Amino acid sequence: MRIINNNSKFLLCAFAATALAASASAQLTIDQVRIIQNTTDALSLAEVQAFEFGLGGTNWALASNGSTALQTSECCGGSPSRAIDGNTDGAFNNGSVTHTAGGTIGDYWQVTFAADHSIDTLRLFGRGLECCETRDDNLTVKLYNNDVEVFTLNTGIPNDDQEIIIPVPEPASLSLLSLCALGLLARRRRA
Repeated sequence: MRIINNNSKFLLCAFAATALAASASAQLTIDQVRIIQNTTDALSLAEVQAFEFGLGGTNWALASNGSTALQTSECCGGSPSRAIDGNTDGAFNNGSVTHTAGGTIGDYWQVTFAADHSIDTLRLFGRGLECCETRDDNLTVKLYNNDVEVFTLNTGIPNDDQEIIIPVPEPASLSLLSLCALGLLARRRRA
């Protein structure tokens, strides 16, 4: 990622943020995950997982852990709860894939946890290769804590395995990177 022309200073800031994050024990506390479709295609998700303590930790996005899901519209029986049922099968006809109506940029799917949780890893499963696997190539992932957006990432789900793992940065990383970016921009404006 390039913010200004002086990449070495930015890389130093990114390294410092990474080193601070490695020594910190805090995780990002969230209560909602929203997946936004950035095209007019329908949004179809097989499963969304939100882990505390990595892939082997607790998946707080599961309906069985008290989470609920919603989406902007529904088509073809693809209810939002399908993406929090614990089934990662991406074949739509097997009954575990969501489906919005499409036609509108900004359609979204969202899971709300039963309580705030410290999340360090997200794992998204897209629709399988039987159809429409490119619909999830241009997504935005947003994390919220009490209706305040705390993290945003533009991404897509790779078409080869229809799965993506997203490490969630710790609060110290986000704060330090923001401070570094502001400092570098201020230095650039003085020059």
